Amino acid sequence: MARLRMTSTNRSSETTHVNGILVDPSGANWVCVVTDTAGNIVFSARGADAVSRFYPVQDTWTGCNITTATALTAVYIYS
Repeated sequence: MARLRMTSTNRSSETTHVNGILVDPSGANWVCVVTDTAGNIVFSARGADAVSRFYPVQDTWTGCNITTATALTAVYIYS
């Protein structure tokens, strides 16, 4: 299983077959929105506490970009 580490400034233009997403917040009240290269929202999550969460996501993305990264350390995309 491969892992792609994304921060708020990272973008990927590769086609990715996603198996899951780990959100690693840096503080409470975090928000994460990821879009594909066409600007469509492919993943969205939020939390009230600074606890890492894994989301099982089965999808194929054509590129990805974190468009909203509030109180996040990183987002790990597993493929």
